[in-house]
Order: sequence, then C-alpha cells, then structure tokens
Amino acid sequence: MAPLGVHVITVVTGGVKSRIARVNRSLQEGSAYKELEDDYQKRQIHSQRVGMETVLYAQEVVKKVLEAEGWLWKTKTIWAGASSGTVRWMSWIVPQTILEWVVTRMFGFNKLQRGEGENVRA
Repeated sequence: MAPLGVHVITVVTGGVKSRIARVNRSLQEGSAYKELEDDYQKRQIHSQRVGMETVLYAQEVVKKVLEAEGWLWKTKTIWAGASSGTVRWMSWIVPQTILEWVVTRMFGFNKLQRGEGENVRA
C-alpha cells in the first residue's frame, strides 16, 4: 500500500470496556466449541471487569496513530488496551511455543477434542 501513499497500521487491542457484552450470547448447539460454553460465558464479561475505559482507549489509539509517522520511522503496530503491554513484552521474550501453550489453556481450547479423543492442538 505504501506506493499508493497509504500507511497501514495494525492495532493490537487488549481488554476494553464496551457495550459489546451487553447481550448474553450462547454458542449454538452443534458448535465445535460448545464444550467451551462456560469459558465463553466468562470471557464475554471478563474485559468489562478488567478492561480499559472506552474513551481512554480511543484517545490512546488516536494519539498513537497521529504520532505514527515520524521523519525517521513509521509505526506499523500499535498496542493499546488492558494487558496489551504485558502481551507485547511477553511476545518479545517468551518463545512462541510457550505463549501458544499458555493462551490455549487460558481460553480453554485445550479442552476441545478431535476425532477419537485426542486433544486438538491450537
């Protein structure tokens, strides 16, 4: 996109309090993830408890986007929201395999089964 004068920025978002969880959602019967229903319900409200306030998140992202194009560099990724700094830091120092192992368990994906009962790898 750069040849067209477009500066693309990826925003990696942590927890943000918003109205997205105002409606209680459930996984459909037959969903491959149905056995994770309890984890899914917890995750729907988790960021509402620990997330960054929506206005503060928006202000932070806008500030970083406006500062993203310096005379010497161009920011390609912005990290914002609750715990995004921790995840960023860990992504630099912790091997990817370990991060995947932790996240798989954190979100309950290790509970998924495939075929004859072997664990699904995330």
